[in-house]
Amino acid sequence: MKTPRLLATTALVAVTALGLTACGSDDDAAPTASTAGAATTDAGTDAAPSDAPVPPPSDDDDVSDTDLRQRLADVALAEVGEGRVSDVENSDDRSHAYEVDVELGNDDDVTVEIAEDLSVVRVDR
Repeated sequence: MKTPRLLATTALVAVTALGLTACGSDDDAAPTASTAGAATTDAGTDAAPSDAPVPPPSDDDDVSDTDLRQRLADVALAEVGEGRVSDVENSDDRSHAYEVDVELGNDDDVTVEIAEDLSVVRVDR
């Protein structure tokens, strides 16, 4: 008699867990280049576009949209001054959507963390 009750309880827990998972929101989903670029404005991008080339995407974490890569590079360079952008990536961190690595010279580099609205969240020196 205990086996059918245990089986029924296990099934109820599984169905409840699946139901709750299906009802969850995508608030913590990582932004993609297509959703981030479509919903953003030029707020926080007062810098003039850079003439410096932005390296092409090299792995799955890199931002693939060329225009968005350039805008992110421009925001990062406006924040740190001069330098050379070495990488533009999507972030898996909840506090920011993108990370831009900038080489400052003399073996110094920084990571500029940028929100989905293209505002600078933090500069990691």
